[in-house]
Amino acid sequence: MQAGLIVQKYGGTSVGSIERIQAVAQRVAHTVEQGKRVVVVVSAMGEETDRLVELGEQILQGSPTTPAQWREWDMLLSTGEQVSIACWRGAAALGLPALSLTAAQVGIVTTRGSRAGPHSAHPHRPPLATPRAGRGGGGGRLSGHHQSN
Repeated sequence: MQAGLIVQKYGGTSVGSIERIQAVAQRVAHTVEQGKRVVVVVSAMGEETDRLVELGEQILQGSPTTPAQWREWDMLLSTGEQVSIACWRGAAALGLPALSLTAAQVGIVTTRGSRAGPHSAHPHRPPLATPRAGRGGGGGRLSGHHQSN
């Protein structure tokens, strides 16, 4: 019998500190111990997205308006989630089999803006042939994803 798949989403407050990230890792471990397969989605820590938006607005002297500006805006905002991904995976390393992936790496695309929501998904698992798999840029306004096998 195949274990059920659970998706757990944690917003910025839930991953806003190392202690909170460790608590998330414990919650995920509890779910895994129940025999479930888990996908964990994490947002940027605390107020990080707001800080990145402010930084982007200072650089652009306003909000993005062109496709090129939107692309770079997306790249900037995705860095906050990438930090959470790496921190969460580090905390989960204390006993959980997991692989950190950005949403772009698993085919999830979201709408634009700081309140982005799911737009489409094209699920796939990237090749894991090298230890570097799972590293790199997000390539779009995407939420961080983690998969536990």
